[in-house]
Amino acid sequence: MAVRIPNSPRVIYAKNPLTEVIVQVRFPPILAIAERTPSDFQEAIRERFPRFGEVVFEIAASPIASPTQTRSYQFGSDDGVWTVTLTREFLALTTTRYDRWEAFAAQLRAPLEALFNVYRPHATDRIGLRYVDLVRREPLDLAGVPWTELIQPWVLGEWRELASEDDVQGYVSDILLKLDGDARVRLRHGLASHEGEIGYRIDTDFFVEASRAKSVDEVFQVLHPFNGLSGRLFRSLIREKLHAAMEPQEVSP
Repeated sequence: MAVRIPNSPRVIYAKNPLTEVIVQVRFPPILAIAERTPSDFQEAIRERFPRFGEVVFEIAASPIASPTQTRSYQFGSDDGVWTVTLTREFLALTTTRYDRWEAFAAQLRAPLEALFNVYRPHATDRIGLRYVDLVRREPLDLAGVPWTELIQPWVLGEWRELASEDDVQGYVSDILLKLDGDARVRLRHGLASHEGEIGYRIDTDFFVEASRAKSVDEVFQVLHPFNGLSGRLFRSLIREKLHAAMEPQEVSP
């Protein structure tokens, strides 16, 4: 039986804890991406992503195999908030300033259309949507409030039973959960340091492997439900005091 994520109203937080949102679409290797500068791909997205960079790195198929070079092309927005990454095996869109899913999806459509129009991947191998939140108490006027009042007790697990917060030197949990069909979510959460302050990091990675999407619309058919599930999962992990401190604004589904 698949994991059941509790229902909750869709909200946007005025004090948004998100630090990074990433969509990655993987596909069987396309050698043309590595062998030729992706000028046609760039032209298709250059209006939104005018900044260009290229990285060459080495990968090895096994510990005894000789490494081979591969290329990663990066196309960024002028403000540095958005980055498209293209390699011979995947396309990714990353943002460090997330507002709402509709705006993110609008930015994603052009790179996806360029991928399918220019390189015509036979089908995708993996589609993933990842949200990385870092909850910091000071900006929320919650300095000194114990994590046990902000994060659900079942999330903190053995921490609550074995030690007080002052005695916990580090805490990280990593769990892979089955969702409906072939979907999965990897949930990583725990304490994290940021500029001298200890925050709580919640990292949710929703994905489908062997997704076999053959078009832009089919990719979005996978991603749209993940967006809804991610908000509900995050809400289930936190307590009402933290939820209220982030100033939720309810929006239509």
